[in-house]
Amino acid sequence: MLFSSRNVALAASTLAAATEAANVVVANAVAAGVATTIAVNGLDASSGSFRTYLATTPSGWGTGVSCYLVNSTSTSTTTLSITIPVSIGPSGSYYSIGIASPPGSSSYTYSPTFSLTGASGNISAYEAHLNGSPLWNADDMPCAAYDCARQCAQKYYPADTTDAGAASDMTTCIKACPGVTPQPTSTSSSSSTGGVAAAASTQTKTLGPVHATTMTTVTLTPTGTGTTATGLALPTDVAAAPASASATGAAGRAAGAAAGLLTAAGGAAAAVLLL
Repeated sequence: MLFSSRNVALAASTLAAATEAANVVVANAVAAGVATTIAVNGLDASSGSFRTYLATTPSGWGTGVSCYLVNSTSTSTTTLSITIPVSIGPSGSYYSIGIASPPGSSSYTYSPTFSLTGASGNISAYEAHLNGSPLWNADDMPCAAYDCARQCAQKYYPADTTDAGAASDMTTCIKACPGVTPQPTSTSSSSSTGGVAAAASTQTKTLGPVHATTMTTVTLTPTGTGTTATGLALPTDVAAAPASASATGAAGRAAGAAAGLLTAAGGAAAAVLLL
């Protein structure tokens, strides 16, 4: 059942990219560190603006945005210049550009994949451990700071996957990277996407549909007071769950990697959704 659900999620992501790809046009080959012009067409002008992301699709992963290249652009703009940092990752043909209009929305329009040349970054063991989940919320991570965040995560790996103190240190390190903003951008909740932790006394997060067709809202309360959930059974001792769990593979990426690990420092509750 899990294998089938992951395939369905990946197929849906692939279909969405195929039907929307005409809206974002990128050259077949893009040089890292060099300004490149892309074309964006067909966006709804009423949204006002859009955000431009870099998405990665390594073998076995569904498409998902990793960081943003341009924070905000008017929807009246049809061409814009982007520069992909040399340190973003290795050269390869599994990169694409993602557009969200308005910025921060969970619906993305992807370009076809292109070949990135001249890149010198390396995927860390921590990123490989995430198996497709994002390192940080892409809306809070400028691509120029991605390698800094990668080094922070790797510095505390593997302790940051099981030890709350190490995870907190990693989070503090990432937040100090230039341009990174704390997760999440919304003030109504405090949570994390991927493998990075965020603390809160009360946490509310809506998990995107991966194995079901309806949204599930999970409300977490501090450890010791119990845990309440709608449509998802969670044990009262979820805070003891290891921080190594994450949205896995294509299903996690196809769902925008919204699911994953919710954990906290300082005694706040934690919950894990395994895909």
